[in-house]
Formats: sequence, structure tokens, C-alpha cells
Amino acid sequence: MADASWANVVQFTTYLVIRRTFQSSWHSQRDSEDVSKRKIPPNTLLMVDRLVKEPFLVEVQTIAAI
Repeated sequence: MADASWANVVQFTTYLVIRRTFQSSWHSQRDSEDVSKRKIPPNTLLMVDRLVKEPFLVEVQTIAAI
């Protein structure tokens, strides 16, 4: 991203294959140094059957406003 940081993130969409990965995904986003200093942006969580490659368990789409 050109001249963007976590402060520019306005929305996440998280795709999870296995429900138990939600906890670690949520803590990773919440505990990020930049994000913890401000309100966490909206995060749409979707449980999916699989992602593009079988070993992938989590995919995150991020929208930033710069």
C-alpha cells in the first residue's frame, strides 16, 4: 500500500475454514500494536468450506482509506 498504515484500515473481511482459527485470528488483529491504540474497524467473519489452496485456513481482505 502506498503511504498507508493500520491507522488507514476501515474494514476487514475474514474468511475462516476451521472455526477454532477464529480465536487466534481475532487476537492477532486485536493485539496489533497500531490497532490496539484505536478502535478496531468492522470485521465481517465468514466461515467457508475451503480457500483457493487446501492448506490455507484463513484469508483476510482489508479495505483502507488513504
